[in-house]
Amino acid sequence: MTLFRLFFIKILFSVVLFGSLFDFSYISSSEDNFRDKKFKEALSDLKSLNSESAEINYNMANNLYMLSRYEEALKYYKRSVGEAVDEGDRVYNIGNCYYNLKEYDNAIFAYKISLKHKDSRDTRYNLFIAKESKFKEQLDKERKKDKKKDKKKEKSKDGNSKKRDKKKLNKKRKLTKEDIKKMEEAKRKLKLKSMLKENLKSKKVPVLLYKIDTKESNKIKHNPW
Repeated sequence: MTLFRLFFIKILFSVVLFGSLFDFSYISSSEDNFRDKKFKEALSDLKSLNSESAEINYNMANNLYMLSRYEEALKYYKRSVGEAVDEGDRVYNIGNCYYNLKEYDNAIFAYKISLKHKDSRDTRYNLFIAKESKFKEQLDKERKKDKKKDKKKEKSKDGNSKKRDKKKLNKKRKLTKEDIKKMEEAKRKLKLKSMLKENLKSKKVPVLLYKIDTKESNKIKHNPW
């Protein structure tokens, strides 16, 4: 089964009846060029006709589609409404244009309309592919969002850890020579206190733990017992 089969209709002879032999040569030339896959040449032949008929617009769209000029092809498919153009095929090709432009919602809508006009295995298959592509696109978007969130979380974690490291460094840097001296003095005082306590226990050194009143000391001196 071919994917995105493009329908091509022949120019009806009724068109030529209202034209000249010169017009007929351009029409036959465009058909031959299309069959030979010379889409640019076929397109220039159709442009030379200066016609706004549904058939010409449809064939213009077909050549533009084959040249991967989907936006332009879409415009001409929309103009090609007429009795000579099969509506199911026309809307089917509109769906193909939307699919190639990655407008999957519009493509799905066009394929559904085409199936209402006539049931086609190709249309049903393309509808399935369009739905699948839309689902994959949504998944990719969600994955990208999740990746962005994860990156933000990692950045915030890195930022917090860096802030903590900076704070630690700042604390270390703030310690001046005076601070170090104070710390050493505090340590020395703690050592002295511990030594005094040990000496009190062993009674090696008499230590006064309170102040002696000078008046009481004088009384003691004048009372010789």
